[in-house]
Amino acid sequence: MVDGSPPETTQLVWDVNAGAFGPPRASPESPTHYFIKGPIPLLWLQRAAVIPGKALNVALAIWFVGGLCRSKTFSFKRSVAAGLGVSPDATYDALTKLEGAGLIRVARHRGRSPV
Repeated sequence: MVDGSPPETTQLVWDVNAGAFGPPRASPESPTHYFIKGPIPLLWLQRAAVIPGKALNVALAIWFVGGLCRSKTFSFKRSVAAGLGVSPDATYDALTKLEGAGLIRVARHRGRSPV
C-alpha cells in the first residue's frame, strides 16, 4: 500500500486434498473443464479425418455431445459445431459425409436439430 491504494484481496478456499488454503477452482461451467469423453476408436477417427471439409471438426463435436448426453442417440445443435469453427451449412454437409462413410446415422426432421 505504498501509493495509497487499498491492498489487493485474494479469495482463498480450503483445499481438503492438500490440507491448505489455495486459490478457488474454476466453476464447472467454465470452458476449461470441458473435455471429449473417450475412448474414441482410432480407426473411426482416422476414417473421419480423411473426409474433406469440416468433417473431423463435426466428428469431434459429435463425440463431445455424446459424452455430455451419455447416450448414443442425441439431438445435435449447430452451436456446438459453431464453437469449433464450423458454419451451419458446413455442419450439415459434414453430417451427410460422415453418414455416407458409415460412421454415424442421422435422423433429420424439418425445423428441428438432427438426431
